[in-house]
Amino acid sequence: MYKAALRTLITERSRRRRDLALVVKMAKLRTFAAPEPQTEVREVLQALRTLKPEQRLVMALTVDGFRPTEIAALTARSPATVRSNLRLARENLVRKLVKTVE
Repeated sequence: MYKAALRTLITERSRRRRDLALVVKMAKLRTFAAPEPQTEVREVLQALRTLKPEQRLVMALTVDGFRPTEIAALTARSPATVRSNLRLARENLVRKLVKTVE
């Protein structure tokens, strides 16, 4: 009975230490976290506004869950054109968002 209680005590103590270490680690991460979500949203929206209208439309429909073939049918464009606009939109967004981080 004594050994079981001692084992339980040791297990509980090590679990508490792990939990405390996790809390400390999370607190440190919060200090060095990414910018506020509102700032990120503003930067992404600003980058989206700089896209050409066709690229912005294709990107918006993609985010809404449409596939390139579905977007092509909706916009009366070929699927290849939609995929090309999507690729260009992604490249432009990455380029613009990387500039804001630097």
